Amino acid sequence: MKKLVSIMIFLITCIFSFGNDWEFISQGEHLIPLQISDMAIKKEKIEFNLRDDRFMDVSVNFVFDSSSAGSRTIGFITPPDEYNDADNAPSGTGYDSESIKNFKTIVNGKEVKIRIGKMDEFLNKGFFTAEEEKEYKNKYSKASVYYFKADLKKGENTINHSYSYRGATSTYDKGEYQYVLTTISKWKNKKVDDFEIIVNMRKNELFSLPYTFWNDGKPIKWEIVGNGDIVFLDKSKLEEGYSEIVYAKLKSGYVRYKTKNFAPDKEFYSHIPMNRYISSVKSDIKINGYKFRDPLEDEIGTNLALKGWSEGDKAIKELDKLSTFQLEVLRNYPFAQYGHEFTRKDLRNYFSQFFWYEPNKQVYVPEYIYEDRVKIIDEILKKRKK
Repeated sequence: MKKLVSIMIFLITCIFSFGNDWEFISQGEHLIPLQISDMAIKKEKIEFNLRDDRFMDVSVNFVFDSSSAGSRTIGFITPPDEYNDADNAPSGTGYDSESIKNFKTIVNGKEVKIRIGKMDEFLNKGFFTAEEEKEYKNKYSKASVYYFKADLKKGENTINHSYSYRGATSTYDKGEYQYVLTTISKWKNKKVDDFEIIVNMRKNELFSLPYTFWNDGKPIKWEIVGNGDIVFLDKSKLEEGYSEIVYAKLKSGYVRYKTKNFAPDKEFYSHIPMNRYISSVKSDIKINGYKFRDPLEDEIGTNLALKGWSEGDKAIKELDKLSTFQLEVLRNYPFAQYGHEFTRKDLRNYFSQFFWYEPNKQVYVPEYIYEDRVKIIDEILKKRKK
């Protein structure tokens, strides 16, 4: 799974590399520049905007300070997809062109033409060290190299690039989005003088943010520009084995972090939980007036899908001890986790006490999520009515 995820995210994490000639390095499927001596990052602004189709629109704006003028070759490698030979990939690019779209690069106000070459065209030509040459032959001989010429001036240069990216999905997440930030250390000043990152998810979406970018664990000062809720969960609030994390949900606006002299040790990562229920928080924790966990769901509800197993059969027996309202709560838990807007005031009030609940009129809950639970509880409710 980790391999699959890394392949799906390699382009969202790419950062262009600059030099007098060619400079590339690949770490897994993430691309980073080599040590650069003559260019410093004065300003960087990254914007993530999630679309309804789950594609993420990414826009990155750089302001570089170059100590000299000249024509530079800028490039990045696209490793071949694990399940498709590069020669058979769409347009012969070596990657799934449906995963990333609308790629555009502008240098000092002028859009540049991107050229494509096969990786083997650049091997044995002195662009890479012997160690890199061996690695690329083994791993990327069928990959493509995207490159363009850029006329850079002495002093400030602006480079803007944007694209739409599909991200990764898993059993637990509707979306996973990553971006490599630690490559900032590869530039001349090893930091960004003026840094800003904006995360704009869909209305009512519950999503995570990094708790820290640094090895010392210092929290990131995320702020909501608009209307919404955000919680910072350090280890004292989490079950054993879980790392610090931030969760946010927005009714309008976006989440932002702005700072000076930004030098991160860690990368950006955000995920959107499949059913919104945050099970990593300790059961007795309450933050900003919100609960996160419910013993009724933890001890009984989640085990109802295990009918035929000891834990599942035990949970089913416990249902007879519950009140009718408690049964109705458990019956509706899957719908609440997906954000269903209840017309019944008692159900709406019950679920509104949890941070993860945010009613939404446009919600689709897959039948397999709730069918077994609903069938079991409806049989008990039917007997009680008789």
